[in-house]
Amino acid sequence: MSRPGTLAVSAVGDDVDVIALRRVALWLLLASKLTAGWGLGWDIRWHLLVGRDSFWIAPHVLTYASVTVTVIVSLGVIAVETWASRRGALGPGAINVVGLVGTRGFHLAWLGMAVVVVAAPLDDLWHRLFGVDVTLWSPPHLLGLLGAQVNTLACLLIAREAWPARSCSERSRSAQIRRGASRSSTGGCASSRGRCSRASSSRSASCSGRG
Repeated sequence: MSRPGTLAVSAVGDDVDVIALRRVALWLLLASKLTAGWGLGWDIRWHLLVGRDSFWIAPHVLTYASVTVTVIVSLGVIAVETWASRRGALGPGAINVVGLVGTRGFHLAWLGMAVVVVAAPLDDLWHRLFGVDVTLWSPPHLLGLLGAQVNTLACLLIAREAWPARSCSERSRSAQIRRGASRSSTGGCASSRGRCSRASSSRSASCSGRG
């Protein structure tokens, strides 16, 4: 039997914990964004100090490797959820966009990175046509930055989807349960202390009687 938050993704009944999958994917996306940011900063310094000698310079490789990981992770989660939905299991918050099933966050994540991927060859073409520049404000650079910001928004959405906020009634119920458990524990301790005190008094009376 499937647990809440799991998807049956094969005929033999194997389960995938879709919430855990989304959470792991989010951490991978954040790590990829971090390395892409390092690559971008390195790329700016490279162009200032060395110049633009090739598309395949180390900063570009680091940046676009990170972009590739982001695309693979985003589409990988969507592929799992799409596969499951075709077997009748739809994950919480998943929607269908042109036949691909996933949450809004993951759809937005791969779309943002698709914009970044399109910006890469346009940037190379721009430099071939208009020469080398070291500004961030060329149209291909702005397009890439737009895609990166869309992906950042997607990560925020995924975080909300993977760790949904509990309603006020759920928080109140949890607080009541904790208070009840605390009172029960306190009452048990007091009862135990009372028994120990009575036993100690009995032993003292017995000893004094023998004396």
